[in-house]
Amino acid sequence: RDIKKAIYYYTLAANQNDPQAQYCLGLFYEKGKYVEKNIIKAIQYYLLAAEQNNPDALFKIGWMYINEQYANQNIKKALNYFLLAAKQNHSKALFNLGVIYYDGKFVERDINKSVHYYTLAAKQNNAYAQFNLGLIYLEGKFIQRNIDKSIYYFTLAAKLNLVEAQCFLGNIFYDGKYVPRDINKAIYYYMLASDQNYAEAQCSLGFIYYEN
Repeated sequence: RDIKKAIYYYTLAANQNDPQAQYCLGLFYEKGKYVEKNIIKAIQYYLLAAEQNNPDALFKIGWMYINEQYANQNIKKALNYFLLAAKQNHSKALFNLGVIYYDGKFVERDINKSVHYYTLAAKQNNAYAQFNLGLIYLEGKFIQRNIDKSIYYFTLAAKLNLVEAQCFLGNIFYDGKYVPRDINKAIYYYMLASDQNYAEAQCSLGFIYYEN
């Protein structure tokens, strides 16, 4: 690996308006891993790539506008960039739109829009979107509870090794509140989470083996 040469050639490409090179340089300057951290330069390169509709750069600019530590917070601009990235099925942009419309912190809460964007992100194998959908359908707080859908989305996330989803499935099958109790399934999902050193699942397993 030769970082100096990598930056040299990325810069040559960026100067010829190559959006991927511009995005990579933005990433370098944002993270400060191989060069001195420089958020202003990072934003400049992201903007150049975003002007060419690079979905990763569009998402990054949106993320920076919503997080005050990077730039002056501007929710309208953040939403605009997230939406532009989302039109290209950018998983993180779709997920963040789901969060924004669910939380209702920056815009009026709109559960239908939240579920819409989470669902699109879930189709892109975004485990956190799948997990959040599982929660929404389990809680039944803003929409009607749907246990089948909840288990479906938790299962998708669990297959992607999201420990929270594995633990929730363990809870559902152990509690037996919404589905018939199935200790073996509960242990199976708790074990998956336990194997990733998830303390809550390990505690649940301890309780199961102590009580049963």
